[in-house]
Amino acid sequence: MKHRAGLLICLIAVMALSVMTIPVQTQTADYVISHAQTSVDGDAEGIGPGDIVCFEAGTRTTRILLKNFNGTAANPIIIQNCNGKTTIDVRTQNNPGYSIAINNSNHFRLTGSGHPDHEYGIVTYGGTMGVTVGGLSGTGIEIDHINANFAEFASFMVKTDPNCDPTTWRENFVMQDVYIHHNYAYHPNDGEGFYIGFTFSSGYDITCDGQQTTVYGHLIENLNLHDNIAQDTGAEGIQVSSAPDANIYNNVVYKAGQRPFAQFQNNGIQIGYENVNVYSNWVRVVANTGIIVFGPGHRIYNNLVTDVGGNGIFGDDRTTGDGIHVINNTIVRAGNHGIYLLYNETTPAVAKNNLIVTPGDGYLVYFDTVDDSNNLNAVTLANAGFVDPANNNYQLAAVSDAVDAGADVSSLGITTDMTGTSRPQGDGYDIGAFERIPPTPVTRLYPADTESITGGPAWPRFTFEHNPDADWYRVWIGNTAGEGSYGPSYYFQWVPAFDTPNRTGICDSISNICTLPVDLWLKDGDYAWWMTYYNSDDIGNQFGQRWTKTTFTVGFGEIPPINRTDVTTTLPGSIQWTYDDAVLWYRVWLGPADYSTNLINQWYTAEEVCTGATCSINTSQLTFPQGDYEWWMEAWGPGEYDRWAVNGSLDFSQVNP
Repeated sequence: MKHRAGLLICLIAVMALSVMTIPVQTQTADYVISHAQTSVDGDAEGIGPGDIVCFEAGTRTTRILLKNFNGTAANPIIIQNCNGKTTIDVRTQNNPGYSIAINNSNHFRLTGSGHPDHEYGIVTYGGTMGVTVGGLSGTGIEIDHINANFAEFASFMVKTDPNCDPTTWRENFVMQDVYIHHNYAYHPNDGEGFYIGFTFSSGYDITCDGQQTTVYGHLIENLNLHDNIAQDTGAEGIQVSSAPDANIYNNVVYKAGQRPFAQFQNNGIQIGYENVNVYSNWVRVVANTGIIVFGPGHRIYNNLVTDVGGNGIFGDDRTTGDGIHVINNTIVRAGNHGIYLLYNETTPAVAKNNLIVTPGDGYLVYFDTVDDSNNLNAVTLANAGFVDPANNNYQLAAVSDAVDAGADVSSLGITTDMTGTSRPQGDGYDIGAFERIPPTPVTRLYPADTESITGGPAWPRFTFEHNPDADWYRVWIGNTAGEGSYGPSYYFQWVPAFDTPNRTGICDSISNICTLPVDLWLKDGDYAWWMTYYNSDDIGNQFGQRWTKTTFTVGFGEIPPINRTDVTTTLPGSIQWTYDDAVLWYRVWLGPADYSTNLINQWYTAEEVCTGATCSINTSQLTFPQGDYEWWMEAWGPGEYDRWAVNGSLDFSQVNP
């Protein structure tokens, strides 16, 4: 099992799988759109619910208009690439307007997931819009796995602008159930990456039959825009309006507002109307404001905003309705204010648990009434306590003041962090977008925490249970007289969990038990056993946040004089003595009294030669020529570390008559 930490830093918001994304690669086409066709009328061609419509693979240089594609909720029409990637490149055409347009259609899915070799199986280049859905297209719209490049204005546009035709007015038309996910908008020239919904939600004046008329654009109900990338956009990366209760999440916006078509159209994510949920997005490198919302009731939480020229988050809720909630966001290097809330004329806004790092001006600025608490202003990256900000890892290290310092906001519906980790993980909510996950302690089997090693005859190896997230372990074992007072280390190494090309692993894949490949003969005293682990998905020094400690003691005691139980003066069948649990090794010497040679001169472990209270060595196999003999002994145990201890009066003559 691998950590999710690696996905977090590079494209955190594009890795979640959409529950609506059903693979369609293996299905058979009911209709194929050739490169020569410039428009297809679904009604005229008999395309209906459940049909699969395929673009011819390869490159086409003309735009394509699809109209009257009407499936049902249970059986949508699938429009996809087949047999490879489809590229639509209209850059050589004169004012092509779009690469793909879909009008007057309902219950369809436009998807580039038609071939397993291509993440984005439909790729567009050029057009005023890359992909546009309008013309009174209303219900059940899904767009996914499409890469739109170098549009003159917006990469993706979904809306029908109101005009003098009353069927386009809000009171007569609504768009519903719109899912836009896993798409990539790259370098729209001066417009947005994703332009969703009519901008002027409070009304728009037009002239119809010579009369000025105020018209209202349609609403979008149940909009879900997630897991998309918007990169190097002229205006906003994402702009959503007239979509109450929409969910905008898990998106990455990178380099937004680079060539805006108008002043102030240079933000990361811009939201209008009311009650939109904006969460778990990463907005990075923006000319002006990272996330900007207009209207009441918006909820902005668990977002990461870094390196923006203006405010990190800006909210203006001067109309009636619920207050704006700005909760558990991480904002790093905003050129102006970290969070700026203007007017607050509705129900008081809420600003809690936000981590704001090195803002250019005030970290939290607001007018009127805001319920603010548990926000943290860090004047340097070091003060914030991030794991590895140099590599865009803004998760919290153990030393961060943001850990466990947040308010409990579960009553406001926030119970997870940006990555989906449950809150809280420790004694309280963490401040910012990320909840620190305490390291999973490696379960020590021997010695366990606070265990006392008090006797032999065996000296067990250090053992622990394998953590399935660990590829390598780092282990430190040494003295301690108490917290913060450490003596020398007796073991400090990286060891692989399982075999590598150059190293032997220490863990058994069947028992799941790991054993340090070393005997540590420790004298009596207090010891600390520190462990961490490394995972191949780690970024930077993440293993440094996983150190956990246990303590143990060694108390074998002093080695007493050896009590020899076999002192016969006749030829013995064995030599025997009493076992003492302070001893782990015995050295036995047996030979002629003149020391001219020896019959035994060897170290034995207590485990080898001792059973119960008696230790013995079988001598019946030895040949004893006529003469006087002696046997000598010395003993060693952890109580005598790093030197041999000779114990007792050990001279004894064994005479063979």
